[in-house]
Amino acid sequence: MLYLGITLGIYHLEEFESSRIMERPILITQNAKDAIFYSYNRHINGFAALLDEDEAAMVAKHPSVVSVFESKRRKLRTTHSWDFLGIHKNGVISHDSIWKKTLGEDVIIANLDSGNERRKKLIGAKRFYKGYQARHKNAIFNTARDDSGHGSHTLSTAGGNFVDGASVFGNGNGTAHGGAPKSHVATYKVCWAQNSYCYDEDILAAFDAAISDGVDVISASLSGENTEFFQSGVSIGSFHAVANGIIVVSAAGNEGPNPTTVSNVEPWTFTVAASTIDREFANYVKLGNNKVLKGLSLSEFGLPSDKLYPLVNAENAKAHNANATDALYCKNGTLDHNKGNGKILVCHRYDGEPISQGVEVARPDITAPGVDIIAAYSEAVPPGPHDKRRTPFMTMFGTSMATPHVAGLAGLLKAIHPDWSPAAIKSAIMTTARIKDNSGEPVLDEWLLDRATPLAYGAGVIQPNHAADPGLVYDIRTTDYLNFLCGRHYNSSMIQLFYGKSYTCPESFNIADFNYPSISINHLVHGYSQNVSRTLTNVGSPAKYRVHINAPREVIVSVKPKILRFKHKGEKRKFTVTFTLRPLKKSKADYFYGSLVWTNHKHIVRSPIVVKNPILRDISAPGVDIIAAYSEGAPPGPHDKRRTPFMTMSGTSMATPHVAGLAGLLKEIHPDWSPAAIKSAIMTTAGIKYNIGEPVLDEWLFARATPLAYSTGVIQPNHATNLGLVYNLRTTDYLNFLCGRHYNSSMIQLFYGKSYTCPKSFQVTNINYPSISITPLVHGHSQHVTRTLTNNVGSPGKYRVHINAPPEVVVSVKPKILRFKHKGEKRKFRVTFKLKTLKKSNNDYFYGSLVWTDHKHIVRSPIVIKNPIL
Repeated sequence: MLYLGITLGIYHLEEFESSRIMERPILITQNAKDAIFYSYNRHINGFAALLDEDEAAMVAKHPSVVSVFESKRRKLRTTHSWDFLGIHKNGVISHDSIWKKTLGEDVIIANLDSGNERRKKLIGAKRFYKGYQARHKNAIFNTARDDSGHGSHTLSTAGGNFVDGASVFGNGNGTAHGGAPKSHVATYKVCWAQNSYCYDEDILAAFDAAISDGVDVISASLSGENTEFFQSGVSIGSFHAVANGIIVVSAAGNEGPNPTTVSNVEPWTFTVAASTIDREFANYVKLGNNKVLKGLSLSEFGLPSDKLYPLVNAENAKAHNANATDALYCKNGTLDHNKGNGKILVCHRYDGEPISQGVEVARPDITAPGVDIIAAYSEAVPPGPHDKRRTPFMTMFGTSMATPHVAGLAGLLKAIHPDWSPAAIKSAIMTTARIKDNSGEPVLDEWLLDRATPLAYGAGVIQPNHAADPGLVYDIRTTDYLNFLCGRHYNSSMIQLFYGKSYTCPESFNIADFNYPSISINHLVHGYSQNVSRTLTNVGSPAKYRVHINAPREVIVSVKPKILRFKHKGEKRKFTVTFTLRPLKKSKADYFYGSLVWTNHKHIVRSPIVVKNPILRDISAPGVDIIAAYSEGAPPGPHDKRRTPFMTMSGTSMATPHVAGLAGLLKEIHPDWSPAAIKSAIMTTAGIKYNIGEPVLDEWLFARATPLAYSTGVIQPNHATNLGLVYNLRTTDYLNFLCGRHYNSSMIQLFYGKSYTCPKSFQVTNINYPSISITPLVHGHSQHVTRTLTNNVGSPGKYRVHINAPPEVVVSVKPKILRFKHKGEKRKFRVTFKLKTLKKSNNDYFYGSLVWTDHKHIVRSPIVIKNPIL
């Protein structure tokens, strides 16, 4: 797919430009006109075409081209839920319900999904299939009708009318409806076949059409890998929709519970996580020992109560070549039916809640009901591959089901406040959300069985009745989004092509100051405060708001001013929040959480706070089930009165003395070595494989561990005593590092006890550390880092470099050979990093290593590069 920026509004001119750009490369294979199967020329300027890699690379060089990217496939991801949210109670609309103000009249909700089976209420139905058809030559259900049930379900949740007698095979009988039941709805079919394949070029065409059709809300229960904003159909389409005043609501995905699994992380989209509700379809199983287990089931078929059936764990019934984890979740094609016949199969649910991590805007934004949601379904298809029945309603779960709840609420707010921007609507929903369930208990993380955090639920669970009157909002203009891109190292010329107008990035822009309803701090440093600013807009009557801070225990948080006074509607007031780490507070947590609340006793405007713990790891050592001396003056535990001279303990406290002991050995052997030289010797000789030769595993992720878990690896004492080269550091190198972390000279002088002037410029990545970290690396720009190695073996040697580069990055080193003539001699080298143009990855970090070797000594440094994608 090729993106040219915003359209000029002259259709035939845009189409001419597309063909002209294509002419030269396509002369080799086919006519340019035939190669293009979508030309986006309404609000989005670009086209989709079938190109090979060489042709794509040639087109990418054209000066009018913002980006060329391969189309990605996206995935598709509701009755009682609106009762749960308080819009009504047992069918009665309360006096404070948002429905007392509107049912969504005159608002248009567009649904980008698998189509819709219910035609009675639709005001428009369009289909976009050329991207799918370009890959799959098989016949398709080539209408806007729903051939999977997903689109009917999501659209009816957002804007479905009232339907009495809705149930799923007799379960959950009641009246079904959407959040904005009197809104107009339109379906844009972009997902095809029961596999629900949804491709970027079809999605982008649907966005372009929806913008031209003048819709008010776009609901897109789609998720996929995160890429550069300019290389994603969802990112580009949603940006132009928001720039045209349309709020875009998207699914956070179901790839959790591991960190960094949220999809649709563009700051202009509204990203939704899913929660359970206070209703469940319970069934019970009685075991042979008479123990009764409660489960969930909608099956209308029962088993004879007088007969016992053996249980089998799905993992033990896996097919021969199937992945054990996939079998555990009973995924299609992973089970051997001969192992499960006549038994009750125990499966695990695999749609985990997405978790954010390490971004300037904490995601997801919000949470809404998404489990066991009853809504419309397509009778054109059965509920599942082994169930041939037909049903007009179905229960589904996932962030796809949560997304239309927020889209429906957004439609209601648009009807009440037609002049509100998409950002104002988002802010109203986020700042009025709750972080407790209907019983007043904290929202729980079902995977961790513990209190959930903002990285799981965002601002909290939506409260429709409160969102209609938020008091204050954090508004964002299009230029604010552009400044955000500037802060992410997009240059002005690229942004101008993307935006369609001349735009100059500000000289400096702190992404932390982006006027978002949540606050994320990624780089808080001990001894140094960080300030962020926000601006609130009054959308109510004159009022005085006072701030209340729920600060994390590890962080001091202060706000100036503490009181904001608003005299009229539309008035804006700015405030500054200052964050400082407490000197003696230590925590093993990766993130610290809190909140900031503005209140006038009528309105509560709440923003979550997420602060990244700045602790870094250098090395790994044994720390589990370590037997060592213990005090017989105390028992092993509060309920164990025995005494023992030895005890097993686990944790990094047990790993630390292993490294201290090794450091002592090295100091005895090399008394002249500096602390940095000893650290370098231990780090550069560490192993990244077990004693049996298998890669070190992450016990939480059940996957190969990364340098962010083990750093340089596991200590190898025998190797550390006999290495060739070290990365040495002097005290002034540490002081320059502090300068690079924004400590000023006077503060450093007080810290150091001597006069010290910071250099005019110092790149933190150039600190002579035994590992290399790059954050962030920007497309189209190279980044250089330097290191200096010291010969510590005493004999001359020639070392050659070996690079294990991440697949997404080009890494080069100059010089490639370092020659040392005597002990103590130093040699400097430079490493250059550049992202590959057409390499894409949904990983948050790229990992590699750089090794110097003379065939006797191996000096290894891990490489960690932050993926610039949010």
